[in-house]
Amino acid sequence: MEIFIKKAIKDDIEEINNLLTNLIQDERQYDININKNYAVKNYYERFFEKKDYCVIVAKDENNNILGYGFGFIMDYGNVYDNKVAQLDAVYIKPEYRKKLLDR
Repeated sequence: MEIFIKKAIKDDIEEINNLLTNLIQDERQYDININKNYAVKNYYERFFEKKDYCVIVAKDENNNILGYGFGFIMDYGNVYDNKVAQLDAVYIKPEYRKKLLDR
């Protein structure tokens, strides 16, 4: 299987929001207070036009999304001498996790 890492496009947003839902639901194993019925709607749409935010996707040769990553440049004012890159979310569909590592 060939895997391609690309900057996400607007056509990817719905699937990326679904993957964020999966990520949040996976975190229920560590935090039982997370609502088991919670589903993400319209979260990543707001970041596509902002220059300091980046959403990437891992896709196979058939353009299926296998996972995603989300990060941004954070400006903490005068706390740091330079801006800081922050990785906020990474999620790979369970059925592809070992395959990505075995390449």
